Amino acid sequence: MPQKLESGGVLMCVGLIVGMALMAAHPQVSPAQSGRGQDWLSWSPRERRDFVAAYLDGYSRGKIDACEAAANLFASQKPYSDLEDDPERKCFNHSKRYAQNADNYAALLTDFYLKHGDHLDIPVEYFLLLFTDDSYKTVENIENGIRKGDVRTSGW
Repeated sequence: MPQKLESGGVLMCVGLIVGMALMAAHPQVSPAQSGRGQDWLSWSPRERRDFVAAYLDGYSRGKIDACEAAANLFASQKPYSDLEDDPERKCFNHSKRYAQNADNYAALLTDFYLKHGDHLDIPVEYFLLLFTDDSYKTVENIENGIRKGDVRTSGW
């Protein structure tokens, strides 16, 4: 008989699976290799959009795969009368998501780097991770996060 896990345990396991999937999908690179503001600004608008679109696609595929794996790991053999009880759906609904399209995120990054030449060392990937948080949807939101110390600007 399968053990019943509390939602916190399920979410923790799902988080670990998503983290492993993302690490496997995005190999670690040294800070010297990581894309920074100067690199970003040297790319064409199409290259910027394509980079963000590929990142979003990879994130989405990783999330789908991780939630599928979690569902297979924690699913019971009995059918669900309420789809909201399905582990795959629970995982997907509780995981971070991107609310905008690649063009919007590319424009936001470009605007930030153009306005803040003193922060060109912040990696592009760091901003992309921030964008899953509803607090960081505009340049002004990011500026407020920097002022409050919630957004890292050094230590890369």
